[in-house]
Amino acid sequence: MERRFKECFAELCADRASDAIVSARQKDAEYVVAVDNINSIIDSLNILLSTSNQQLLTQLADAYSNRQICETRLAYEQGMRDGLRLNKIVGGVA
Repeated sequence: MERRFKECFAELCADRASDAIVSARQKDAEYVVAVDNINSIIDSLNILLSTSNQQLLTQLADAYSNRQICETRLAYEQGMRDGLRLNKIVGGVA
């Protein structure tokens, strides 16, 4: 019975991972489109703004990039913690 549970659990995890990969790819494509739109808007704004305001826009873009880096790091760390917990559940060595 325990072995069957582990097999079912492993299959469920594989299905979830597959779903997560598909979702991430879709969101990645959406992200690429959004970044292209943002870059287009920034180019248009740079034409309209004075030099000092362009510097503010650059600082805003840098802050946004730093935020994305922090969010990615947090998601990675949470994934590692989840992986360790999952390893304990399925009887692995942690």
